[in-house]
Amino acid sequence: MIEFYDNDMSTCAQKVRLVLAAKGLKYQRHYLDIRAGETQTPEYLKLNPNGVVPTIVDNGEVIIESAVIIAYLDDAYPTPSLSPDNAIARADMLRWIIRPDAGLHQACGETSFALAFRHQISCLPEATQQKLFSKMPSEKRRNEIHAIVEHGLYAPGIGLAIRTYYKAIYDMQIQLSNTKWIADSKWTLADATLLPYVLRLDHLGLSWFWDDKPLVANWYQEAISRPEFSVITDYMNEDYLSLMAAVTQAEHARVKQILGE
Repeated sequence: MIEFYDNDMSTCAQKVRLVLAAKGLKYQRHYLDIRAGETQTPEYLKLNPNGVVPTIVDNGEVIIESAVIIAYLDDAYPTPSLSPDNAIARADMLRWIIRPDAGLHQACGETSFALAFRHQISCLPEATQQKLFSKMPSEKRRNEIHAIVEHGLYAPGIGLAIRTYYKAIYDMQIQLSNTKWIADSKWTLADATLLPYVLRLDHLGLSWFWDDKPLVANWYQEAISRPEFSVITDYMNEDYLSLMAAVTQAEHARVKQILGE
């Protein structure tokens, strides 16, 4: 049986969960609390030196990086196939699969922190905050998150993050003018890749990103109506959902200001 190292609200883990569900694969789930440092233990770092989720272990082989994991699952367990039959469409699918690594994932994380998660951290005692930051293996990332917690939507780089996020939605609208799903007439790995990021916007109250993009709106409604979507909703963290639901009108106004700059 596949072993799957997971986290409830991780967008990268969510996409792997979607693919596992779409293929009907059974797995043993290992939940890791990221804030508690469970991805930084010596035992886990032996599996995934990057100290992030997800990780899978299949037949004794360790596979990391969510884009690699979902491609592996589609190759190792080819029925049902989640890739297009056409080579050009497959290339298109791969282009969207790597979109998170080309900036979308970082944009999602920074936008989420600036609008919601910073409030959870900023109310903690200073010593607790420092302990939390110390668990981040990258000094550069520690400094970036610290600035976001302190300055929110006025932190350096947040403007670029929000514009990068919005550009992905804009590009999806163009892409969907050519086909029903992102890369093909059927649901593929590209759709599994993008859904967690669009869902996060919805949770942050930023669904107005696609108010004038009806193809994205229709794609989203169809995607969340699919049966495998339950593997996301079944693991929602209510504390995080409450934080994201509390985004203020002033914060929305600042996001609109950034997009208008």
